[in-house]
Amino acid sequence: MTSVPVSGPALRLLSKERSTARWQWRKGRGAVFLYYFDFPMPRFPNGAPHWTEVPYVFANFGWFDDHHLPLRPEDLAASDLIRRYWINFVATGNPNGKDLPRWPAFNERTASALVFDRAPGARQLPNLERLRAIDVWHGCAGGGRSF
Repeated sequence: MTSVPVSGPALRLLSKERSTARWQWRKGRGAVFLYYFDFPMPRFPNGAPHWTEVPYVFANFGWFDDHHLPLRPEDLAASDLIRRYWINFVATGNPNGKDLPRWPAFNERTASALVFDRAPGARQLPNLERLRAIDVWHGCAGGGRSF
């Protein structure tokens, strides 16, 4: 899950990701772990656009070089944190592990996610009221079918 000054297409993408998590939480058999990536980058001072977590997940910062962006110590620390969660998830189906802030499974009532920003941690999804407004719109426009 990623963000930018969340409106327009980015907010709709976030809405779809949240809808998928809500559906899986209601109907699925396993836990759902939702994240929201908003780690500040020099090129995107207003928030991280969709896809910018990819260099952090794979510790592949060639994109930074291609765009003449400095690789900062906080980028490497964020990458290490994200990769530890991803490796745990791939290995066990649960991203939590030793010495990591707890990442709670998604719950529709609390709408919690792990937010990757300057102070990463579990908290309610940012922009939740906007997401709920999109749910209402989808419910009206989609014949009452909204997750």
